[in-house]
Amino acid sequence: MKKKSILLILLLSVQLSGCSNKQPDLPVQEFSLTEENGLKESQTTVEIFRDERTVSATEPENRSESINSADEEKTDSFSQPEENNPVTGNDFYRAATNISSAEVELYAAQVRQQFLMQDWSAISSEISYPITISDITYENSKDFMNASDSFGSNLNEAFLTAVKNEDCVEMFCNYEGIMIGESGQIWIGEVLNADLSSQGLKITAINGLLNTNSDDIIVDAVVKVYDGVYIEETGLYDADLEGKTLTYYCIHTSRVTKDSFDFQIVAVPVDNGTIQDDLSNVFRAGTAYFIEDGKKAVYHNDTGNLYFLFGDDQIEPTLGKIEIEGAEELEGKVYINNSIPGHEAG
Repeated sequence: MKKKSILLILLLSVQLSGCSNKQPDLPVQEFSLTEENGLKESQTTVEIFRDERTVSATEPENRSESINSADEEKTDSFSQPEENNPVTGNDFYRAATNISSAEVELYAAQVRQQFLMQDWSAISSEISYPITISDITYENSKDFMNASDSFGSNLNEAFLTAVKNEDCVEMFCNYEGIMIGESGQIWIGEVLNADLSSQGLKITAINGLLNTNSDDIIVDAVVKVYDGVYIEETGLYDADLEGKTLTYYCIHTSRVTKDSFDFQIVAVPVDNGTIQDDLSNVFRAGTAYFIEDGKKAVYHNDTGNLYFLFGDDQIEPTLGKIEIEGAEELEGKVYINNSIPGHEAG
């Protein structure tokens, strides 16, 4: 493999560092390519959209009584004196922020309670905009509040259960933020202004809040998916690029859980063997969920379904690979992750 491909793999790969053994479920938003010979660098931002899993939601008749009953054995840490609310060391969340652990966990407990109370007004003021929920992007607090009138009858019961079960202590975190809920139902993080001054902690992502219309039954994966970049074989081996003008594709995977993973797909244009600097997404980024036998994952959107297929050899793979169905330009190809430690292809 030549230097050009190695650089592409290294630059597109994202290293996730966590603060606990919980697993994450939210978005890598930037891709960067550097061309060795021309010293060109390009970057494109791709907005993430997420699909939510299907569950039946029931709105409680008496919201306050329901929440009080559900929480009678669980005391919210933000409302308790500090001596009764042990928290981790001040730098536990250092991968995501320099804000102290005590402040992070108090804020997380506050956000948790706001969701359980379905206090959309309070939540709207805590969100970092724009934010995408169930494939709808809200640009500001007004947009969110206008939509919140319809949330009550469509809330995902599993979302509320996961948030209720969160103790807001030693939560999973990485450079993207801090996770509330076992599958990343809510992400919070320190948000910076353009001049790098801090806005403080904000809600940066909300996943699975509302029900969807999908009839698929989500199952645990029986194959191994790796965080990183799965590159089309054409782009992985430089010999195929020499003197050619073409486009090849990369699948960037992140936030892998037991039953889902986030993805972005980018097109990489090559002109006469030289990688160009105008990367673009070819299919909306989002979250794929495992279905059927646990070796197939699906992403739904308004125009069709995208399927990620994993072979039996990916249960304990020596070479991570994916095939895709549902998008003509992506079909009939093998996408390889050549950055799995100890299993790089020659």
